[in-house]
Amino acid sequence: MKYKGYAGRLLNINLSKKSTKVVPLSEKLAKDYIGGVGIAAKI
Repeated sequence: MKYKGYAGRLLNINLSKKSTKVVPLSEKLAKDYIGGVGIAAKI
């Protein structure tokens, strides 16, 4: 991914189940919603 500061992954945290899951961050999502605030608003 050409965007600096992105590892190409998201971390989903389920507080009820006390579990975490690493999921891929698509380049389209990063491009369409640049920035943590934009991506968080989309999710």
